[in-house]
Amino acid sequence: MPKSKVRKKRPQQRTGGASAWQSGYRPPGYPPRRPQAPRTPDEFDTWVISTWRLRWTLLVTFAAVCATVVCAMVLGTDERGLQAYENAPICASGQNVGCRAEIPVTVEDRGQSGSTKDPTYYVDVSGAAPADGQIDLPSQSALWNSATAGDSATAIVWDGVVTRIDDNGVDGDTSQAPGIRVVLVQGLLIAFAVWIIASAVFVARIAQSTRGDEEGWTRHLAPLEIPALLAAIFFPISAVIGQKSDSLIVSVAVGGGLTALAGVYFVVSWRRNR
Repeated sequence: MPKSKVRKKRPQQRTGGASAWQSGYRPPGYPPRRPQAPRTPDEFDTWVISTWRLRWTLLVTFAAVCATVVCAMVLGTDERGLQAYENAPICASGQNVGCRAEIPVTVEDRGQSGSTKDPTYYVDVSGAAPADGQIDLPSQSALWNSATAGDSATAIVWDGVVTRIDDNGVDGDTSQAPGIRVVLVQGLLIAFAVWIIASAVFVARIAQSTRGDEEGWTRHLAPLEIPALLAAIFFPISAVIGQKSDSLIVSVAVGGGLTALAGVYFVVSWRRNR
């Protein structure tokens, strides 16, 4: 009789041990349970307000504002340089300051260097300095596609560097052309502005949660937190894509399109689970 009672008590002790194990208890020597990654907007919202700190998000917002100001200053400088270049006259004989010089050149070769994933395209020309040697191009442009060894072309020189090459009517900027990075800087300026908005979303949510107001107006930001974070990632990437396409429209369309798709997905998921 005593033996049977002992046997009946053992399964109860195992059940209690399993319950304690599942509740998060770990015996000495066992690693702690790893927190699961948030899968839904509500889980992400809970993770944010319990993990992030207000001072961190305020610091990120301040950094975004500083980056936006710096980017705006760089953009202003680049645009002024581009305007001066476009309005400059063609150099007269013996003139080389404040004007664009036209130097006859001969195309010797074209090619690409660097890695296959991110190659550098160039045209090799011969002519008077500085229009002599390898001239890098920003991309695989129409100029690079049409350049053929033996072609007679014209190199445009500004401030001592080749900025443009005209190959029998097919012309294109070089990597030294003024304003060649304007599209990139414009895209980054938009990306930093999005960064400010995204960080402001998190600042508002965390600030209200810190005050203990869990049912305030920021509770409705829960489905927007993940798209806001993704927007801060998508727009810098789209700025680089827009630079390669030489189109600000492409930059905004890629960043805005990806963010919109993410927003629709997470909002629908949030409404379905409420």
